[in-house]
Amino acid sequence: MNPARAFTIVELVLVITVSVILSAVAIGGLLGYDSWRSAAAVKRIQADLLYARQLAMQSQRRTLCVFDTGAQTYALQQEATPGSGAVTGAALTHPLTEANWSVAMSGLSASLTVSSVSGASGNTFGFDANGMPIESTGAAVSGDVDVTFSDGVKLRVAQHTGIAEIIRP
Repeated sequence: MNPARAFTIVELVLVITVSVILSAVAIGGLLGYDSWRSAAAVKRIQADLLYARQLAMQSQRRTLCVFDTGAQTYALQQEATPGSGAVTGAALTHPLTEANWSVAMSGLSASLTVSSVSGASGNTFGFDANGMPIESTGAAVSGDVDVTFSDGVKLRVAQHTGIAEIIRP
């Protein structure tokens, strides 16, 4: 007859130690998930602003970025014909999804919100046919445009280049 076989104390301690390490890694990863989503959301908005700038230069039509801090949305719009200054007020159609280019912040990150847009009158700014940042009226902005988020991160559109860069606190 074979004697009954059981786990040794060393085997039990080893299994418990490995389980604790794996649990700590998993919980640590989950805790950082919101910050990863927030960083990805800011990069998505940066890419959308770059697209708006490129589209303005390519089409020779002003493109506007309209932020609604109350509803926590933003949309990209474009003037109807080159040089008309008449922006339709309707969101552009996204080239991939073919849906209106109106984005809800809650769809990008549950914890990230747009706190303010400064450097432009109201929460609207855009790009002219040369890719330079402009007010909603078409006048050049008087300084850099900052889109500030609830986590303190800023998306700065440079006055002289129109390039959007992420500035972390």
